[in-house]
Amino acid sequence: MISRSDFWSAVDAELDARRDPLAHEHVRAWLLEHPEDALALADLRASLRTLESADNPLRAPRRSRLVPVAAAAALLALAALGARLAFPARSALEDLELHPVVAAPQLGSVQSWQLVSTSETPSGTQIVRASEGRLAVENDFSAAGGELAKASVIASNEESWSPQ
Repeated sequence: MISRSDFWSAVDAELDARRDPLAHEHVRAWLLEHPEDALALADLRASLRTLESADNPLRAPRRSRLVPVAAAAALLALAALGARLAFPARSALEDLELHPVVAAPQLGSVQSWQLVSTSETPSGTQIVRASEGRLAVENDFSAAGGELAKASVIASNEESWSPQ
């Protein structure tokens, strides 16, 4: 049989090893013979639970602070995967089909120009040629001179053009 000091030494050893003292066979045997120590052990265990659940800044936290961070990172990775599957990346060829690259034209000055206007009527044809600083009119009318002048004025009003 063990003594009272041996009983409490066994309880301390079990608690130091972070085990339940009631799992030790000598502790159970002592408590069967001495119920008053069972009440003392129950009070000790209740006090330890209270201390353990209290907010003690010296005690290391039981839950890791990395768990919420890891959960947020996993959620972010899942959202990125969902976005990747919802909007798949395009190949270079598909991107070129959607947004073709067209070479910009070489913009420069106009070196020379010419405008030709032909007006045909039943009485004849009038051709007006305009180029840089020149205006030439060719008439092929078989009608009288009065009608020719009239046709020239109408044609010049109809064919008015101005460079911008």
